Amino acid sequence: MQEGSWGAEGNNQVWLNPDTSWTWTHIYPAELYLRDLCTSARWKDPSPIQPLAERIVKQLCRELLLLESSDWQFLITTGAARDYAEHRFNTHLSQFNDLRSLLESLEAHHSLTDDQQNLLVAIEDRDNISHQTRTAAATASANLPHLATTAVTTELSDSSTSEIQKFLPNAAP
Repeated sequence: MQEGSWGAEGNNQVWLNPDTSWTWTHIYPAELYLRDLCTSARWKDPSPIQPLAERIVKQLCRELLLLESSDWQFLITTGAARDYAEHRFNTHLSQFNDLRSLLESLEAHHSLTDDQQNLLVAIEDRDNISHQTRTAAATASANLPHLATTAVTTELSDSSTSEIQKFLPNAAP
């Protein structure tokens, strides 16, 4: 099958080019690490650390998905929001690496320090998609009472939530 894309010139140059190649040098090893981790049984085995290990692995999966978002390469290539895209990419990469270190520490010491547990919670809270969706839905319902009976089922990203809030009366900035 011939290469095809909705990108410029119908190929993948928007996502893979000299300006974005550095992102792939981080994505590919992260994918391999997580594949190997998820196919191993080491975090699934019943043990006192298993629930905490599972939380870390689930967050590693979320961070990888956020790291793999093609929006980052698209925004870098088009220049539409290059600084923002590079910042977000690097943030998710850093959080992925932090989580990897947390898991390695947990496996080595069978516990996490208070600082390590606080880091895990902070990362979980920062990238908690369902929390952002509930927050956006609650804000919309509070500010638009006529929509309060309408179910909000669309998951919103943090940038979508902030854009929506601009248009809501009495919304906090």
